[in-house]
Amino acid sequence: MPPAMLGGVLQLPDGTVSTTSCVEATHREEPQMSFMPFINEFHYDNTGTDVGEFIEIAGLAGTDLSQYSIVRYNGTSAPTAAILSSAGGSLSPLSGVITDMQNGYGVISFALPANGLENGSSDGFALVGPGNVVLEFLSYEGVISTAVGAAAGLTSTDVGVLENGTNPIGTSIARTGTGTQGSDFTWVLDTDDTPGAINNSQSFVGGGGASFSINDVSQAEGNSGTISLTFTVSRSDGAGAATVDFATADATATVANADYISTSGTLNFADGELSKTISVTVNGDTANEANETFTVNLSNATGGLSIGDGQGVGTITNDDSTITRIHDIQGAQHSSPLVGQTVTIQGIVTAVDSNGFYIQC
Repeated sequence: MPPAMLGGVLQLPDGTVSTTSCVEATHREEPQMSFMPFINEFHYDNTGTDVGEFIEIAGLAGTDLSQYSIVRYNGTSAPTAAILSSAGGSLSPLSGVITDMQNGYGVISFALPANGLENGSSDGFALVGPGNVVLEFLSYEGVISTAVGAAAGLTSTDVGVLENGTNPIGTSIARTGTGTQGSDFTWVLDTDDTPGAINNSQSFVGGGGASFSINDVSQAEGNSGTISLTFTVSRSDGAGAATVDFATADATATVANADYISTSGTLNFADGELSKTISVTVNGDTANEANETFTVNLSNATGGLSIGDGQGVGTITNDDSTITRIHDIQGAQHSSPLVGQTVTIQGIVTAVDSNGFYIQC
């Protein structure tokens, strides 16, 4: 059978690692490795009858887990582990789309019946991705190997902690620490399980620092009709597909006053795409008023990106003038109170002489 990918290196069926193949595979796959889902938490044994067994998967928001499966192994079938047949051996396929719980990452938990995971030494499970690629082959209470299923020819990685049957209900084995992929975290025995939520003492960081940002835009409104204020949303890293939501919000410019038309939606970035635009319609008018503003706000980034500058300010600049009345120009004195100022008036020029002109208002 072909080699299977384990954590970014190629492990051959005989257990050896091919250095040449590893370099080639890393060059081809590395941009995506930190984005692979991984097993984040599980529970298999507690005092008395086992309660609340589960396996939890973590990964990028937007990941469709229907492309993935879990194969459970019973390591007591020496010399190699057999696929666990009790309570269903293969969770294939999984289901659900991971939502953004923190910085573009989230988790989904899959409940198991009692003894859905074997108790005792040397049992485990494999997380299998598209193309039957083994993403993780983990075990507890010892190391196992198998000749069957997706992990055939592979040797497991023992998580290093265990539930010995005396643990209270609510205990789990969980990954803690900070990172974006399984190898960034440390396995611990947690006395407060969190199926379906980010683990205690666990933090996801956004895709190696990659982030979305949006610019500010300013434009005169015009006297009639509409104009568009066009904002640019940029991403600092183009590796992989990603999405981000946007929505306008009132500031001094409001939808109720017909200053602009609200809009919202989702920007879908393809692999390698670095920018997209958002157009907001602004209504023209002839009212003399101060400059007005509204905002476009970004939220719910996926694809391992965080949100850097998440607010774009749209400024509608006033291009209307105040009409000055003739009697204000004349004033009550011998000279105008507005001498030296520029004013806007309405009227018809009726005559011109060497010192100026006459208008009819």
